[in-house]
Amino acid sequence: MDSENAAIDNATDNATDISDGFSSTGSDNGNADKPSGGRLSLRNLILFPLGGVGRDFLYNLFNGYLLTYILFTKTLTDAQFASVSIIIVCARIFDAFNDPVMGGIVENTRTKWGKFKPWILIGAVTSAIVVAVVFSVNLSGWAFIGFLAFIYFMFSITFTMNDIPYWGMLPSLSKNENDRSKLTSFTQICASAGSAIVSVAFPAFTAGQWTIGGNANTAYMVFGILAGVFMIGFQLITVFGVKEEPLPKSFVKTPKKGVKEMFKIIFKNDQLLWSALVMLIFNIGTNVVGGGLSLTYIYFEFGYNGILTTIFGIAFAAVSVVFMLTYPLLIKKFGRKKLLYATGFSIITGYLLMLLFGLVLPSDPWLLKFIVLILCNGIVGFGQGFYTIMLVYMADTVEYNEWKTGSRDEGLIFSVRPFTAKMGSAIMQFLVMLVYLIVGVTVETNKIADLENHAAQGVISAADKLSGIDAVINSVPDYKIMALLCCMCLIPVVFLLVAMLIYKRKCIIDNDFYHKMVEEIENHTSPYYLSLKGNETFEAEDDSAKASINKPDGAEVNEADKIPKEF
Repeated sequence: MDSENAAIDNATDNATDISDGFSSTGSDNGNADKPSGGRLSLRNLILFPLGGVGRDFLYNLFNGYLLTYILFTKTLTDAQFASVSIIIVCARIFDAFNDPVMGGIVENTRTKWGKFKPWILIGAVTSAIVVAVVFSVNLSGWAFIGFLAFIYFMFSITFTMNDIPYWGMLPSLSKNENDRSKLTSFTQICASAGSAIVSVAFPAFTAGQWTIGGNANTAYMVFGILAGVFMIGFQLITVFGVKEEPLPKSFVKTPKKGVKEMFKIIFKNDQLLWSALVMLIFNIGTNVVGGGLSLTYIYFEFGYNGILTTIFGIAFAAVSVVFMLTYPLLIKKFGRKKLLYATGFSIITGYLLMLLFGLVLPSDPWLLKFIVLILCNGIVGFGQGFYTIMLVYMADTVEYNEWKTGSRDEGLIFSVRPFTAKMGSAIMQFLVMLVYLIVGVTVETNKIADLENHAAQGVISAADKLSGIDAVINSVPDYKIMALLCCMCLIPVVFLLVAMLIYKRKCIIDNDFYHKMVEEIENHTSPYYLSLKGNETFEAEDDSAKASINKPDGAEVNEADKIPKEF
């Protein structure tokens, strides 16, 4: 085990300098697995992020492709499709407001496993079952709508059980800002890897000649089962691999917080709320593309071939991974604020160029236009670092909370992150479905769904299915294709501009301010501790005065009675 740790450590040093400055460097001191002095161990640096691979594989499949599954395998009337929209939006809103409650449950959990791991495991297993079932049940019409309502709310509950404690554990593994940036970056790399596997493999094997089983229905079922296996497998690595500091006895004996008190903690942390708003706006604006608009646009513009969708995302994924690998170096060189603005303007520039070339370049021959759009998407990929920066910022609001109130409340504070993701997803899904209804894409997608279902039932061959779908795609009016392109490019631009404006005016935590907070917390000179000292000084002086009054005339007053208690 020591030699494996050393090998991993050396490889990590050479590749990304991730392990510089950590509390352990392998087998030399024999304590590589143990966090020390608030620093991050190599063991936790590796094993905590790995859990994100399975999580984001499952989440991206459900959140990013469920609507695609419905569009291209279910024949729905406009009323039924509108019902799908209502179900998803309502479930996401319920899910979002459920997050702080789950965060409070985590904070109130006291077990020998700690407060995070029990819920991480329960949420992983139940979420895996739900996702495997949703892509395996063969229903249609209103029966499917009723089933969808039940299963979507179930997923909202089960995934929250896992999501809140997983991200809540992150800031608890290290108080060192440099360590935390590296852990967050590595976690985002692993999460992006899990999400990328779905983004690359899913379109390729669910549409076109490489479709698993010859039809989308079978392909979706296989992916649903794989997602469940990945979720449980990778989360077990985190649950049994990560070593936490034992809960302090003072925490175990602390009274549990009520729901009202939990919400008070959240709303008193102004930096948490502003960072959450920025992340919410970012999630809405950027996810409309991956939420279905880009896939439908590519199908309508270039053909019903999942390989094209996979290729379209390659530049985006490659640049995103490069950013994650170099993030610790970039943040040191340029600082948080400059890097955030660079990533934000990268997204804006990429989408404006995509819109320009998408409208100007001819569709025939299609290859030149497709390659240019891929390159534009690569520029957008650099901008995904915006989310990583804001994630680190939100982690820093744990210290901000401790600096102001004396309490860290990691699980409760980090419950706001999935709140922003899920509320953003709800609004994003609403926007995507609104675009679909206005543009009228269900006219074509219902025809494709009929062909997919006929192929699944053996009524037609896979070749006949593809031939029929090609005829449907060729009949799509140009105005629908242009409308999809405009929506998928302009919506992110508008939302990113708003998010960056809010960050500039309201987010105040930078490197200097963060170090100031940590120093004052450690020295007991933060606003919270000073307020306590002020109260104790007042009470001590009052007690001293009473002691003087109670002394007999002429008796000396004990000087110890005048000295305020030390904090």
